[in-house]
Amino acid sequence: MVALCYFLAFIKTDAYLLVCLWAEIVQTIELPLISSSRTNKDFLVHSGYPKPGDIPLLNRKIFKGTRVSINEHPYVVSIRRLYSHYAMGCLLTRTVVISVAHPFVDVPVTDLGVVSGENYADRGHFLINVLFLVIHEDFDRTTLNADLALITTIRDIEFRNKVKPIMLIEPKKPIANKNAFVTGWGRCAQNGPEICLPRSSKYYPDEILDMMLMSISFQIKLPNRSCLVYKNNEVDFKPGMLCVGVARQVEPNCSCLGVPGAPLVVDSTLLGLQSWGLGCGYQHDLPLVYTDMMYYERWLVHNINILQLLGKSNLTTIIEATNSYIAALWLRTTRVIKPPSYMYVNKELEPMTFDKYIVKLKGTVYDIRDVIKEGAFSKMKQEMLKKLRKEEKMINYLRKDKTKIEVRPFLNKNIRVADVTDKVYDDLNDLIVEDDESDTDNVTNSVEEDTGDNY
Repeated sequence: MVALCYFLAFIKTDAYLLVCLWAEIVQTIELPLISSSRTNKDFLVHSGYPKPGDIPLLNRKIFKGTRVSINEHPYVVSIRRLYSHYAMGCLLTRTVVISVAHPFVDVPVTDLGVVSGENYADRGHFLINVLFLVIHEDFDRTTLNADLALITTIRDIEFRNKVKPIMLIEPKKPIANKNAFVTGWGRCAQNGPEICLPRSSKYYPDEILDMMLMSISFQIKLPNRSCLVYKNNEVDFKPGMLCVGVARQVEPNCSCLGVPGAPLVVDSTLLGLQSWGLGCGYQHDLPLVYTDMMYYERWLVHNINILQLLGKSNLTTIIEATNSYIAALWLRTTRVIKPPSYMYVNKELEPMTFDKYIVKLKGTVYDIRDVIKEGAFSKMKQEMLKKLRKEEKMINYLRKDKTKIEVRPFLNKNIRVADVTDKVYDDLNDLIVEDDESDTDNVTNSVEEDTGDNY
């Protein structure tokens, strides 16, 4: 009965008070209050936590948002899954889209596509297939730590008035008292003015989605005392999490937007991506939690630089394989007479030309090789990349530590060998030394410039 009370706290019904009063006789649980000038203790467990420590996921809802045009936010893209709107993304380059990681866990890259330059989430002239999905190596699906992902499209996205990239915010830039905008597509509020048309998909059945692009704005207040409610409920903020926004207890009529991957923009630069939080449209909405771009700036610059070095000439094979697989999947789904199945050859995976770039990326990289034959090659691919990374790290180590190598005479004056004199290494792992201060420089120095078009 107590659990039922928590659920009914989200909806305004007459039964809510009756049920909660009855449940209070059985068990009374109070939520630690945030410090405020108010004396009434109305912030109880009905704020929505099933139990302390749980991460509240976004409900994909928009409440009292303002309709906007894609011309005002040309960096916003719709990430589709099986051709239906699935998550929000932001355009960083012609081929790189940034989003949060948690919607894409265990999602085949062949299910995904990107649509840009559209006001409506159910429209699109061109759907561009996805080539690579890079999820941060520290991502935790339980705590949503490092909730960050990069998506590489299979071909360039053409820039125009409705399609433009957004710049990342400068590191350590002051954001207190700045006006912020959050934009996205989401569910309709039941009591809002939006014209809601029923739109559903396999992954969000019976969802009532407002197809029009919506936006909200607020002033960033730091520190935000309303965010303490999360910690009082045993939900800790990890490094790289940014809690901003307005609590409904403070402003009862405030607007809100709770859509995974929705961009938080300050001074026309990307500050964060919406990750989790208690909202939107509940009786006790809290400020929402974003993945902080300042914290992950070095990770982003490192990976984007590498992705930009990928020449199209290196990707011909995997592009053809991805396109043909998606086309065959479409034909098998839509045709009465099914096309013949793929013929697989049982042999070890061999490194492709582009893998010398892939191994330099930080994070877990997914592509067509993780999909074919129901993922049978995925483990083989990860083992292959792991081996290549060890080799790459050994080469980088030897390049950085040339002072440890000196030439000594051997047998006679005409034959000399290089001998590592300062230490005897027992195995390869002793040679692998990470140097985070020079990651980006290593990429530039160790990767040969591609003569083809930049990807």
